[in-house]
Amino acid sequence: MQRWGRKSKLSNQEMLYRKNPQWLLGVELKILKLIGENNINRKDYILHMKEYEVKILKGKPKVPQPIQGITQYQQWRWGIGSDLKEAASKGSLCSQIYLRSVNDK
Repeated sequence: MQRWGRKSKLSNQEMLYRKNPQWLLGVELKILKLIGENNINRKDYILHMKEYEVKILKGKPKVPQPIQGITQYQQWRWGIGSDLKEAASKGSLCSQIYLRSVNDK
């Protein structure tokens, strides 16, 4: 039997924010389409990630947000796909999914 995760040590609040990334960016989002999904083996678990194309409906991204007790983005910027190649080569699953979706491995 294959193990597809582990018991989360995250608080309920952090799990909620991870499922609602617009709260981490300070904007209201609308999901447009699924870009892709994949798995990656980590030390003690398998990470499964889905990545979506979204539209910002309201607000401008600002990080970090004034929310305590959760993992926060520390910075962000607009860029191009090739900006993600280094992160993808170091194991960033979200970067790998995006680059695969635009055929820019």
